[in-house]
Amino acid sequence: MRFNGRVAIVTGAGGGIGGEVAKSFSDEGAKVTVADSRADAAQSVVDEITNRGGTAIPEKLDVRSYAEIEKVIEKTLVSFGKIDILVNCAGILTIRPFDEITEELWDSILDVNAKGTFLCCKAVAKQMIRQGAGGKIVNTASVAGKIGVPFYTHYCASKFAVLGITQSLALELAKHRINVNAVCPGDVDTDMLAYEFRTHAQIRGISPEEVKKDWAARAPLGRLALPQDVAGVILFLASNAADYMTGQGLNVTGGRVTF
Repeated sequence: MRFNGRVAIVTGAGGGIGGEVAKSFSDEGAKVTVADSRADAAQSVVDEITNRGGTAIPEKLDVRSYAEIEKVIEKTLVSFGKIDILVNCAGILTIRPFDEITEELWDSILDVNAKGTFLCCKAVAKQMIRQGAGGKIVNTASVAGKIGVPFYTHYCASKFAVLGITQSLALELAKHRINVNAVCPGDVDTDMLAYEFRTHAQIRGISPEEVKKDWAARAPLGRLALPQDVAGVILFLASNAADYMTGQGLNVTGGRVTF
């Protein structure tokens, strides 16, 4: 078990990707803080982990609040004594033509996806530096952090920012043996993707099922990603096998994006 004796905090852990990441860490021996803005969703994942014989605690967290992040860190230290791994999965998405993106909508997306990622990295990295034993931080960017996408201007901006944060922090934190990397998922079969299917179906005047079929076909591997596909790459980046990798943004796109 790769993560015996390790402690991980996963944000957005009540969602499709975050929940799979939290459960996968637990299955491989880690103790996990399951953090999500929805307390019931966090508790549900913890219940599943506990039923599978793992150890986890639920924490309600708004990643836009540094004070709340610090409280989650404190509770993690009280429960588990240290923090070895941070995975930032918290994120939100809306789809709008650029001229319909209000300042409020822009701010809401950037606050969660970019600012939230930065604040969690800042708070946890400070704790990792105090511990003096290094650590692993994995951020969730997106294929939309590498290519522009129509109707996603605000979302793309937030995910490009996540990659910039990842690269910059990787250079600053290397001297502390803290690796900072990112994953860039493509189309992952989650509730968020179902929202995208519905929205694009309305835009194109076709059914969500037709959109789903089209999007699966645009990946050279011929299918949508599953949360497990993304979780596997995240766990690799958090493992000792990735000790000599930092500042990277790894695609999980089925071959759709290759840079």
